[in-house]
Amino acid sequence: MVRKILITLCSVIVFVMVFSVHGHAQQIKIVTLDFPPYSYIENNELTGMATEILMEILSDVGMMPEIRQYPWKRACCIADTEKNVLIYTIARTPQREMKFHFIGEVAPRNNYFFKLGERKDIQVDSVEDLKKYKIGVVRGYATDKTLTDFGLEPSLHRATSDINILRMLFKGHVDLCSVDEMVAKHQIRLFNQAAQKTGRELLNFSRLEKVYEHPRIGSGRYLAFGTNTSHELVKKFQDSFQRIVQQGKLEVIRAKYMN
Repeated sequence: MVRKILITLCSVIVFVMVFSVHGHAQQIKIVTLDFPPYSYIENNELTGMATEILMEILSDVGMMPEIRQYPWKRACCIADTEKNVLIYTIARTPQREMKFHFIGEVAPRNNYFFKLGERKDIQVDSVEDLKKYKIGVVRGYATDKTLTDFGLEPSLHRATSDINILRMLFKGHVDLCSVDEMVAKHQIRLFNQAAQKTGRELLNFSRLEKVYEHPRIGSGRYLAFGTNTSHELVKKFQDSFQRIVQQGKLEVIRAKYMN
């Protein structure tokens, strides 16, 4: 069983000291977001598919991490501007190839536009049709950039997380939301766990209906370093990721969350 990191709800920042081949200590910062099933807090533990994969890598290279969660846009900014920052989970797109060193693919992306099943008036057969509707997206996600590039800016209604755009959809504030199907299931499950304790209205995943597959640009979801990271450190993590793949550990972890 992969060791999970015990943390408080106020997450703590990663400062891991490692040594380069030249004998100089390097300080590593690791940032993530609340993004079930890839990284999230459950029972006061940071867990998730990507977190477990990352922990396997860190164990393999002999590091002991602590991780801080941020809103996605801020996490990307930290990884883009600061030295030796690892970020996860991040979609690999052509626009990001020059900004990040990608370590390995955690999982594929399966994004769709969802509506409420009772909204029979909503019909989408093309990107052009999307312009008729209010669409919930997470600010700074690859989907935000893609839809903006497709000329959908006037239709976009942004929020800071997937669960927020899902709640916007259930409340009728938007007509559609762009979200990964597996992410939506896990987000709603965790939201309902908390809602039961506070008496808030539960969300019902079965009310959602896929109406259109999100245009695919780029590939899956990755662990990555910002470009202001030493090549030796990047290669160390890439080599470790490949060892985990060859040992079959990657598929075992994926299966826990995908089944």
